[in-house]
Amino acid sequence: LLVFFFFISIVITGQNKAENRPATQSSTALGGVASRAVDGNRFSRFSGNSCTHTQTESNPWWRVDLGSSQCVAWVRIYNREDCCQERLDGFTVHVGDNPDVLANPTCPGGPFSISRRTNNKGINCGGLTGRYVGVALRGSGKVLTLCEVQVFGESRGRKRGGYYGALTGTGAQDNDLEMEALEEDAFEEDAFEEDILEKKAWEEEALEEDALEEAAEIEGLKEEVLEEIEALEEAALEK
Repeated sequence: LLVFFFFISIVITGQNKAENRPATQSSTALGGVASRAVDGNRFSRFSGNSCTHTQTESNPWWRVDLGSSQCVAWVRIYNREDCCQERLDGFTVHVGDNPDVLANPTCPGGPFSISRRTNNKGINCGGLTGRYVGVALRGSGKVLTLCEVQVFGESRGRKRGGYYGALTGTGAQDNDLEMEALEEDAFEEDAFEEDILEKKAWEEEALEEDALEEAAEIEGLKEEVLEEIEALEEAALEK
């Protein structure tokens, strides 16, 4: 039974519990150590030295140690964007107190894939508790690469305007599903906007570096020309 309900937006709050926490993975290749996924840098190109990389293997996994058993509401996963996005298709997210990633409960709704448009995905873990948060791929010939993993222990809805009431029975279940979908959309759109701003900052920094390099090259050419002129003048005086 619908009493009154008017809902506008949902926001995600809370501190990233995974940042700079100890991380490990099943193997390492190309220098893509596990700690890169919790370094606070969401830059999603492997050349930026902020993405992990396992060897090609069966059932690769990655995990972060939160230090103690904690409630996990959401996990946000960033895929790489320069290539190979399909490698992360079919991943699962696990939360629990067992250091064996695959032995812990999985966040509902998986296996997951990440949209090529947003390049990240918010996973609703429904308040699972555990010390370890892990990501895994099932199957052989797999490579696991993660450019950032964020773990949030709180989620909160914001209601603005109108009347807010209650739903019961089937309506309540439908409403829960709708709110969950809205929350996930808000989570991913927020991440998408943050990524755009971060990419712009990286591009501006790269342009500044290119300008400095060009200026240095021009200065070097000037010095070479001056040296050649001096050499010609000295040769003329000797004659």
